[in-house]
Amino acid sequence: MQTLNGNNRDKESFREMICDFTEQMRNDFQLEYLIANSALYSAENLKFMNAWKWISRVPETLRLASDTLDEWAPQLMCALSQSQCRRLETQYGEVKQRWVVIFSPEAYQRVQKTIDKQCQQQGV
Repeated sequence: MQTLNGNNRDKESFREMICDFTEQMRNDFQLEYLIANSALYSAENLKFMNAWKWISRVPETLRLASDTLDEWAPQLMCALSQSQCRRLETQYGEVKQRWVVIFSPEAYQRVQKTIDKQCQQQGV
């Protein structure tokens, strides 16, 4: 194996890495799943990876993701001290998927601290 150039765009690098090393990883390491950050998540990459099982964070810049969050957030945040999650079936890039939308009280507290700090800095 070789390392990928750190200056490459991730979305292109993932596709290159998967193409170059797929068989070696499956045969040598019995790799069943690819786990990657949201750079993996593009319509082109998803179509390319149809033979793989994969787990990735969906970027919130994706309209479908932001619409999904807008729809589910009020229900998941009804009890701010409790973790909540919902599983949904969706399709993006012509690939059927299962998404998990999660509310975490700990993440909520981190975001709230950031917002409070920004408000103080702006004098609000």
